[in-house]
Amino acid sequence: MRKIILTLSFFLTINISFAFNLDDALEKLEDNAKVQMDKSLENNKGVSISLDSLAKDLKGEAVSKLDALEQRVNSKIDAYDEKITLEINNAANQIEAKIAELEEIKKRANKVITLVQIFLAILSFSTIALIYFIWRAYRKINRLYNMLDNVYSYKDLNARLTTLEKRS
Repeated sequence: MRKIILTLSFFLTINISFAFNLDDALEKLEDNAKVQMDKSLENNKGVSISLDSLAKDLKGEAVSKLDALEQRVNSKIDAYDEKITLEINNAANQIEAKIAELEEIKKRANKVITLVQIFLAILSFSTIALIYFIWRAYRKINRLYNMLDNVYSYKDLNARLTTLEKRS
């Protein structure tokens, strides 16, 4: 972007300098015409020179110089236009390449995010299942403990009964 701005400012500088050169050229032509008219009037006092023909000659010369200058300016403008267009196209191509690269990175990131979400879902399901199995195991262990407690209580009762029977 900086190159484009520098190129445009250079282009404007050249156009301004051409405009000043054009003004200078016109002033020089006017001065030359006055000098030539003065010389011709002094040298040929008796001969009348047609001012119209002199003006036409000077006008034709000025027009031809202006046309040449305009052609040079137009050719330089065209060259700068082509150069600026190429730089803009190169910058646009680079931007498009970066956008495509970022889109590819975005696709990969979305795949990774999806895989992480699946992993977290599996992990949460596994955690719920683990908690359920631990709860079932606790219930079974609690039942076994109660059964063992009942067995010991039964043995204890049985032992008491036998001691009572022996006493009686």
